[in-house]
Amino acid sequence: RRGARTDMNECQAFAKRISQLYIVHPKVKRIYGMLDSIRSHKSFSEGKSSPRHSFLIGDSGVGKSLMLKGYADMNPGYVYTDEEGTEYDIKPVVYVEIPEPFTVLELYQTIVSGLGAPQLPGKPTIGEVKRQVFKLINEQKVEMLILDEMDYILTSRHVTPIEAMEVIKHIANQAQISLVCAGTPEAGKLRKLKDQYLRRYAPITLKRFEDCDNEFYSFLEDIEKQIMPPYPIELGNPKKGLSDVLYG
Repeated sequence: RRGARTDMNECQAFAKRISQLYIVHPKVKRIYGMLDSIRSHKSFSEGKSSPRHSFLIGDSGVGKSLMLKGYADMNPGYVYTDEEGTEYDIKPVVYVEIPEPFTVLELYQTIVSGLGAPQLPGKPTIGEVKRQVFKLINEQKVEMLILDEMDYILTSRHVTPIEAMEVIKHIANQAQISLVCAGTPEAGKLRKLKDQYLRRYAPITLKRFEDCDNEFYSFLEDIEKQIMPPYPIELGNPKKGLSDVLYG
């Protein structure tokens, strides 16, 4: 029984490692570096320059959301206590998903939730929730707001794409924070609605592995290190042939 219990515990631990698997491979590291640069731009200019923004584009299933959530997790907040003893949750990076169906009110309420604050009671107006958002962003010293699933804007029956993009621009301008919008190549068309958007949102592309090469082998080796199988599998060894199967 003791042996069976040990085996069960090992299986559960292995399953947990697989479920929590996330590899920050070189492609992701490069994008994280770009996001760090975007955030640091304003501080380096001592607030004299406007915040920089970006639009992350990638095919569905390529790992955009997981990567962006990982970036937010890598930049956790902390509790700040002012001179009067009031505590504030500081959140330098906030990740939210664009609501579906998309409405302006839902967008602001989604940001409130992303900031960890309770919703206003009753049926608040857009203006009331908007003021709550800007107050929270200022109090929590938000540097970057990540808006994922931008594709939902394209399917909205309540707001036109340009109206939605103008609201998002207003958030960045009013709050003076960096925005990272993310979506599929179809959502990337939102950048092209106006020349102003093209200049504002520098494109970043997250691509799938294009070749079964050393970078892909290294990625597989990192996977094996993280999941720690009971015996070596040699996922990243091209001589074993598993890398070709996984790539295909």
